[in-house]
Amino acid sequence: MYKYLVIAARGYRMTDEKTGEVVEGTSVHYIDPESGESNRTGELGTFPIKISGKPEILKAFPKLPAIAELKFAQRAGAGGKAALALTGVGKVWPVDVETLMLEAA
Repeated sequence: MYKYLVIAARGYRMTDEKTGEVVEGTSVHYIDPESGESNRTGELGTFPIKISGKPEILKAFPKLPAIAELKFAQRAGAGGKAALALTGVGKVWPVDVETLMLEAA
C-alpha cells in the first residue's frame, strides 16, 4: 500500500434512477503526491482525486485530514472500461492542521 493525503470522506446512499437499486458507498478525496502539480493553463497546485469504496471504508478514518495507506483494485466500469475502486485502508496518521497553521504563523 502507498501513502496518500486524505482530505475528506463522505458516506452516501442513493437510488439508481434507471434500475431502482439502492447504492451505498464512501467517497474519498485524496492527494497523490506522485500525480504532481497541474500543468494546465490557469491552474496551480495539486488537485484532489475522488474515488469510491464500500460503506465500511468511512469507519477506517478516525479523523481527517490524515496520511493514510490506501489499497486499490481495478474493476469493470461503465461500458466495460477499466475503473479503479478503493478496496482498503491500512495505517492512518491524522494530520493536525490547526497546529500546522499556528507553526506557520
